[in-house]
Amino acid sequence: MARIEIEPVILGFFLLSPRHGYEVQKELTDPEGIGSVYKIKIGKLYNELNNLKDLKDLEVNVRSNSKRPPKNEYRITSKGRERFLNWIHSPLSHGRDFRVLFLCKLYFLNRIKELDFLTLIDAQIAECENWLSRYTHSSSPSDSYLWMVDSYRKSQIQSILNWLKWCKGNINP
Repeated sequence: MARIEIEPVILGFFLLSPRHGYEVQKELTDPEGIGSVYKIKIGKLYNELNNLKDLKDLEVNVRSNSKRPPKNEYRITSKGRERFLNWIHSPLSHGRDFRVLFLCKLYFLNRIKELDFLTLIDAQIAECENWLSRYTHSSSPSDSYLWMVDSYRKSQIQSILNWLKWCKGNINP
């Protein structure tokens, strides 16, 4: 199974403001937000935060309070900001990632108003049309299994296209 690239999603939370890991976990598990499409365990989140720190996408400041243990506050770097912006403005290249990652992109596009909702929708429509054009009836009804697989994939792509066009016409960014 393909691994969902969650690092850019995590970076998006830091675009809004510096945060502690538990604050990001709270937002990632919010059933009214990204938690409705993606789940991540706290241990996995902290591994990802460490990876992002190692990649220089995040920097960490340790905050001390005499009554409590020190806390790490993470802040996005200019490199991390650039990585996030490249990710959010790029259409997904695989349909298998659409259900999770595209909806995560919409989450941030809805929260960060300077990001361009319609440009992403148009780019994803073009990408989906490209996916659809690659299906050239490689099977026939006589080869029933491959024909069913091809039909399923084409109908999935068409459904995504229909939904994207609906979003474009009905969502006010």
